[in-house]
Amino acid sequence: MSNILIITKEKENARNLQTRLSELGHSCISALFRENVGEKIGGVVPELVMVEADGQNPVVLLSLVQGLKAQYK
Repeated sequence: MSNILIITKEKENARNLQTRLSELGHSCISALFRENVGEKIGGVVPELVMVEADGQNPVVLLSLVQGLKAQYK
């Protein structure tokens, strides 16, 4: 199935979502906004990135996306 990267503000949110998606057969990696996402996922290239956007500054989200894109060029 899909390799999914989950980025959230709270560890509990990521854990709950990761558990449910794993039960459906998806491979999941989770990271928190405050972590270095690139280091957290290593060389794994996610097929789908899920981001908890509730209350996040749009500049932070744009920076995150640009950083991930640059890492995989």
